[in-house]
Amino acid sequence: MAQKRDARHTLMLPFEQELLPFPGDGERYCYINAMAPEGRDWQSVLDCEQGDRRSFLQLEAAGFSVEPSRELENYDGALVLAGKHKRLNEANVIRAWNGLKPGKILVVAGDKNVGIAPLRKFVQAKVEVEESLSKNHGLVFWVVKQATDWELSPVGAAVEGYKTAPGMFSPEKIDMGSSLLAEHFDERIRGSVADFGAGWGYLCGELLSCSKKLSHLDLYEADWASLEAAKENISDKVGDVHMGAYWIDITAEPITRKYNWIIMNPPFHAGRKADIPLGESFIAKARQSLQPKGKLLMVANIQLPYEALLKQKFSRCELLSSKGGFKVFEAMV
Repeated sequence: MAQKRDARHTLMLPFEQELLPFPGDGERYCYINAMAPEGRDWQSVLDCEQGDRRSFLQLEAAGFSVEPSRELENYDGALVLAGKHKRLNEANVIRAWNGLKPGKILVVAGDKNVGIAPLRKFVQAKVEVEESLSKNHGLVFWVVKQATDWELSPVGAAVEGYKTAPGMFSPEKIDMGSSLLAEHFDERIRGSVADFGAGWGYLCGELLSCSKKLSHLDLYEADWASLEAAKENISDKVGDVHMGAYWIDITAEPITRKYNWIIMNPPFHAGRKADIPLGESFIAKARQSLQPKGKLLMVANIQLPYEALLKQKFSRCELLSSKGGFKVFEAMV
């Protein structure tokens, strides 16, 4: 089946149509929020940045140079694939611009329904846009780097003492589901514990405040920036608890440690669409990762059909709470 063409393909249009030259010998381009391009030998010229673990692994498998975060400096060209977070897009464009040599090209593309038009206006207010193209429900435009860098304002925020940033899950307020789950934290949760999909550390931080009987706490998260924030956010709460932090795609990569408890507010969206199998894969991995008599404490949106799977995979499943559109379950191996 042919791959659906989207903004990642739109990004390459200027090169496919020879409106822009393919990078020359020895030239290096940075590519922010990278998704593997098709066609030309882009592996030889791109330094990719991708903080989403699944996309990172896809790039790595395709032979690209990729890091979750890069220092951008002295590049011969820059590509930015915009996402759905306005302030993150703006910050990425500024980083790419500042990382370019004067006179070099910055190419930006994104899907029309995730805010590429406002991003174009943001750039147009700073520098003349050379040209733009529309295709695959997306828009691509490019500009030429001038001598002056653009100011990069801090994009972080603080939510009840936790540091967050655009692009993370619920960066401006405590998610209602997570808040409801945290209401069930107490001294029963002890021993070796893991948080599957730890985000920026809210659940782990609340757990450390509620239970003094943890011996080991592991954070698993697929978003690099969120995991880095989580480590910082709970650093002053860990105390004598041994902490591990793992940048991992729970659905695809192995977890070798076994836990007494696993807490989680699993994701159930892939892009803009509900992806029920994503949450189901978290439940299955949690079951595999618990010791005998180990327990899973999780929250989910009330309309998601996870209860049957929990009863199938665990010896006991109890509904602890149903409130505000969310359900909290406790299940035992």
